Amino acid sequence: MANTRVPDVCEIYFQHKVLTRVSGPPTFGSMRVLVDELKANASSVPSVLGGGQYGHLGLLLTATQFETLLTTPFESHINPGPFAPPDKGTEAQIKMAHDVWKEKHYTFHLNQAVEKALIAQVVSAVEPQYLAAVRNRQTGHYGSNVLAILQHLFTTYGHITPQQLKT
Repeated sequence: MANTRVPDVCEIYFQHKVLTRVSGPPTFGSMRVLVDELKANASSVPSVLGGGQYGHLGLLLTATQFETLLTTPFESHINPGPFAPPDKGTEAQIKMAHDVWKEKHYTFHLNQAVEKALIAQVVSAVEPQYLAAVRNRQTGHYGSNVLAILQHLFTTYGHITPQQLKT
């Protein structure tokens, strides 16, 4: 496997190294603050995905939400696996194929690093009992992605009262 040197995205890029703590049950207001800080962090990490204008913001938005920003979809790359050179390629073709693979490999690992850093920030900011439903009991991991965790928190705790809506 290639040596993928992904930077410490939290330390190098994130505007909010530590998110505002959500004390007690999450509310719509506390979740809005949390999401705004996560969006600032995700969009500060450069990406070629989704046109590249909004960094990794696509990790925090549904495809429909991202389409309101750009027509180029934000699609996370799958792991390209080990490099497999073309069967009958020239040296130049093999080098070009390897360069393309290296870029896909790096993009995949950077995307994974940003996703994991965002999840870690949510886990640090929200009390464990409010995340228990998205925690895998066998592995201890929280959710498959940060968007799923946020959707769970908003669905379960982020209710807006008519009075809050008026305000």
